[in-house]
Amino acid sequence: MHDHTPEHPEPNIEGSIATDEVLTPKSALLVAVVLAVCCISVVIISYFLIRAWSPPDQPQSASPDLQLQRPTAMPAPRLQSEPGVDMKQFSTRQQVEMNGYGWVDKQKGIVHIPIERAIEITAKKGLPARPAAAGGKH
Repeated sequence: MHDHTPEHPEPNIEGSIATDEVLTPKSALLVAVVLAVCCISVVIISYFLIRAWSPPDQPQSASPDLQLQRPTAMPAPRLQSEPGVDMKQFSTRQQVEMNGYGWVDKQKGIVHIPIERAIEITAKKGLPARPAAAGGKH
Protein backbone atom coordinates (compact mmCIF):
# COMPACT_ATOMS: atom_id res chain seq x y z
CA MET A 1 0.00 0.00 0.00
CA HIS A 2 0.88 3.62 -0.15
CA ASP A 3 2.79 5.34 2.57
CA HIS A 4 0.51 8.01 4.16
CA THR A 5 3.06 9.93 6.17
CA PRO A 6 2.90 13.69 6.83
CA GLU A 7 5.98 14.22 4.63
CA HIS A 8 3.96 12.99 1.63
CA PRO A 9 0.35 14.21 1.93
CA GLU A 10 -2.20 12.47 -0.24
CA PRO A 11 -3.63 14.48 -3.18
CA ASN A 12 -7.38 15.13 -3.00
CA ILE A 13 -9.86 14.68 -5.85
CA GLU A 14 -9.04 17.98 -7.64
CA GLY A 15 -5.34 17.25 -7.64
CA SER A 16 -4.30 19.70 -4.91
CA ILE A 17 -2.57 18.47 -1.80
CA ALA A 18 -4.65 18.46 1.37
CA THR A 19 -2.80 19.82 4.39
CA ASP A 20 -3.81 20.78 7.90
CA GLU A 21 -1.76 24.00 7.83
CA VAL A 22 -3.59 27.31 8.21
CA LEU A 23 -2.37 30.84 7.88
CA THR A 24 -0.93 31.86 11.19
CA PRO A 25 -1.06 35.44 12.51
CA LYS A 26 2.73 35.61 12.32
CA SER A 27 2.80 34.69 8.61
CA ALA A 28 -0.11 37.07 7.87
CA LEU A 29 1.78 39.90 9.54
CA LEU A 30 4.89 39.04 7.54
CA VAL A 31 2.92 39.18 4.26
CA ALA A 32 1.38 42.55 5.25
CA VAL A 33 4.79 44.03 6.12
CA VAL A 34 6.35 42.83 2.85
CA LEU A 35 3.41 44.25 0.88
CA ALA A 36 3.66 47.61 2.70
CA VAL A 37 7.42 47.82 2.06
CA CYS A 38 6.85 47.07 -1.64
CA CYS A 39 4.16 49.77 -1.95
CA ILE A 40 6.29 52.39 -0.19
CA SER A 41 9.27 51.47 -2.41
CA VAL A 42 7.18 51.93 -5.56
CA VAL A 43 5.99 55.36 -4.39
CA ILE A 44 9.53 56.51 -3.57
CA ILE A 45 10.98 55.24 -6.86
CA SER A 46 8.12 56.86 -8.81
CA TYR A 47 8.71 60.19 -7.08
CA PHE A 48 12.39 60.26 -8.01
CA LEU A 49 11.72 59.13 -11.59
CA ILE A 50 9.14 61.87 -12.10
CA ARG A 51 11.52 64.48 -10.71
CA ALA A 52 14.36 63.19 -12.90
CA TRP A 53 12.27 63.26 -16.10
CA SER A 54 10.39 66.52 -15.54
CA PRO A 55 11.78 69.76 -17.01
CA PRO A 56 13.72 71.98 -14.62
CA ASP A 57 11.80 74.62 -12.72
CA GLN A 58 12.00 78.07 -14.29
CA PRO A 59 13.10 80.87 -12.00
CA GLN A 60 10.36 83.24 -10.89
CA SER A 61 12.58 86.27 -11.51
CA ALA A 62 12.58 85.93 -15.29
CA SER A 63 12.63 89.20 -17.16
CA PRO A 64 9.19 90.63 -18.06
CA ASP A 65 10.09 90.41 -21.74
CA LEU A 66 10.33 86.62 -21.53
CA GLN A 67 7.12 86.10 -19.59
CA LEU A 68 3.92 85.47 -21.50
CA GLN A 69 1.56 88.39 -21.40
CA ARG A 70 -2.12 88.23 -22.19
CA PRO A 71 -2.99 90.45 -25.16
CA THR A 72 -5.45 93.24 -24.42
CA ALA A 73 -7.27 92.73 -27.73
CA MET A 74 -7.35 89.87 -30.15
CA PRO A 75 -5.06 90.33 -33.14
CA ALA A 76 -6.47 90.88 -36.62
CA PRO A 77 -8.54 89.61 -38.34
CA ARG A 78 -11.39 90.27 -35.95
CA LEU A 79 -14.21 88.18 -37.34
CA GLN A 80 -17.13 89.50 -35.29
CA SER A 81 -16.70 92.60 -33.21
CA GLU A 82 -20.41 92.73 -32.26
CA PRO A 83 -22.02 89.27 -32.59
CA GLY A 84 -25.42 90.40 -31.24
CA VAL A 85 -25.73 93.14 -33.87
CA ASP A 86 -24.51 90.76 -36.59
CA MET A 87 -27.12 88.17 -35.62
CA LYS A 88 -29.92 90.75 -35.68
CA GLN A 89 -28.88 91.93 -39.16
CA PHE A 90 -28.69 88.32 -40.38
CA SER A 91 -32.14 87.54 -38.98
CA THR A 92 -33.60 90.66 -40.62
CA ARG A 93 -32.14 89.69 -44.01
CA GLN A 94 -33.56 86.19 -43.66
CA GLN A 95 -37.04 87.51 -42.81
CA VAL A 96 -36.97 89.86 -45.84
CA GLU A 97 -35.98 86.99 -48.15
CA MET A 98 -38.58 84.58 -46.72
CA ASN A 99 -41.45 87.10 -46.79
CA GLY A 100 -40.69 89.18 -49.88
CA TYR A 101 -40.00 89.02 -53.57
CA GLY A 102 -36.54 89.43 -55.06
CA TRP A 103 -33.97 88.20 -57.52
CA VAL A 104 -31.70 85.26 -56.70
CA ASP A 105 -30.02 85.29 -60.15
CA LYS A 106 -31.37 87.93 -62.55
CA GLN A 107 -29.42 86.62 -65.57
CA LYS A 108 -30.88 83.13 -65.16
CA GLY A 109 -34.34 84.43 -64.23
CA ILE A 110 -34.38 82.89 -60.73
CA VAL A 111 -36.44 84.72 -58.09
CA HIS A 112 -37.46 84.11 -54.51
CA ILE A 113 -41.05 84.52 -53.38
CA PRO A 114 -42.70 84.64 -49.93
CA ILE A 115 -43.16 81.30 -48.21
CA GLU A 116 -46.95 81.69 -47.93
CA ARG A 117 -47.22 82.35 -51.68
CA ALA A 118 -45.04 79.31 -52.45
CA ILE A 119 -47.33 77.13 -50.29
CA GLU A 120 -50.41 78.42 -52.15
CA ILE A 121 -48.85 77.71 -55.56
CA THR A 122 -47.75 74.24 -54.49
CA ALA A 123 -51.23 73.44 -53.11
CA LYS A 124 -52.87 74.59 -56.34
CA LYS A 125 -50.47 72.93 -58.85
CA GLY A 126 -49.26 70.00 -56.73
CA LEU A 127 -45.76 68.61 -56.48
CA PRO A 128 -43.99 67.36 -59.61
CA ALA A 129 -44.32 63.60 -60.10
CA ARG A 130 -41.26 61.41 -59.71
CA PRO A 131 -40.11 59.36 -62.66
CA ALA A 132 -41.00 55.66 -62.37
CA ALA A 133 -38.30 53.59 -60.68
CA ALA A 134 -36.47 51.00 -62.76
CA GLY A 135 -37.58 47.42 -62.16
CA GLY A 136 -41.29 48.19 -61.61
CA LYS A 137 -40.99 48.81 -57.85
CA HIS A 138 -42.86 51.74 -56.33
